[in-house]
Amino acid sequence: KVTEEAAAFAKNVAQQAQSVSREIETRLEQQRDEAIDTVGKAQQAATDAAEAVMREAADMAETVARKSDEAAQNLGKELSAQRDDALARVSQARDEATEALRQRYGTKVGRLEERIRKALEKVEREREQARHQKLQTAISFGMTAARLDDAVNWIPARLSGLLFVIGAAFTPGGNPARACKVMLRDAKKHASPNAGWPEGAMAAALGVRLSGARQYGDRVADEPWLNATAPDPGAHDIYRALRLYWKALLLVAASLAVLAFAP
Repeated sequence: KVTEEAAAFAKNVAQQAQSVSREIETRLEQQRDEAIDTVGKAQQAATDAAEAVMREAADMAETVARKSDEAAQNLGKELSAQRDDALARVSQARDEATEALRQRYGTKVGRLEERIRKALEKVEREREQARHQKLQTAISFGMTAARLDDAVNWIPARLSGLLFVIGAAFTPGGNPARACKVMLRDAKKHASPNAGWPEGAMAAALGVRLSGARQYGDRVADEPWLNATAPDPGAHDIYRALRLYWKALLLVAASLAVLAFAP
């Protein structure tokens, strides 16, 4: 009986121990959960506090940047106004100084400008006179040379016309009598006292008209035609003129040979 009571007591003690152990585990789990919950809340609070600090810092930085921009704009406006004011003062001072100099030296400057103008006009007149004198000298020299050329070529020009008249007899379609008639009639129409003779003979020998109006740069010289009733020359007439020219040269060579071997 004592043994049974002892066993029952031991069993009761064991049950009580298990109940206490379970209660302790339950409390420990509750305390652990409370601790975890407290730590999570603390972490969330720390995160919220950090985010609030960051937002406040960002707001403060934005406020500082905005105020810096406003200060820079105000400073720029102030500097621009000061610059404009300084430029206006400088311009005013310059105008005042210019006006003072003009009032002080205006009369002298006017007299000096008048003297300079007269001096420039005198220089221009002298330059124009020198240019005119050079032109007159050149014209005089050119006229003298032209007159000398006319005198020297007076006989050769007429001999050249005569050679073309004779050469017309050896040119297909040529007529020496007509060439001589046109040369004697139209030679005096030419502006040159010499060029009309061979040119008139050549025109009649070829049966074309030569000379006429021609252009020298911007100036048109309205010269009369030689053998005016004939047609204009064509490209083939260039070769006919060259053949007539060579025939005239042969006539000159033959004449010189006859004179050279004549007794």
